[in-house]
Amino acid sequence: MSTLPDIEVIHDPEDLRYLIRVGETRHEDNEVVLRYHMRDASTIDFTSTFTPPSLRGQGLARKVVEHALDAAEARGLTIIPTCWYVEKIVKERHAAAHQP
Repeated sequence: MSTLPDIEVIHDPEDLRYLIRVGETRHEDNEVVLRYHMRDASTIDFTSTFTPPSLRGQGLARKVVEHALDAAEARGLTIIPTCWYVEKIVKERHAAAHQP
């Protein structure tokens, strides 16, 4: 997996998503997307991730998810990882935090 320090994660609250856009144009073929919805004022449900086939294997989805989880935690939100990929990362973070 490559290191991606200069890739910007964008929060788009109007469309309830976090994303990385690769390239200048807005098109689903160049956007890695994490969708969510607010169950209530203090609970966020991360519902799905999508990475176009041409962008897979570069760590972009992980970067979006990590950023969104950090933002949710900073706001004190309860996180519901409905998306399997978000759930995987939540479990990895929990395990890492509880290593001896």
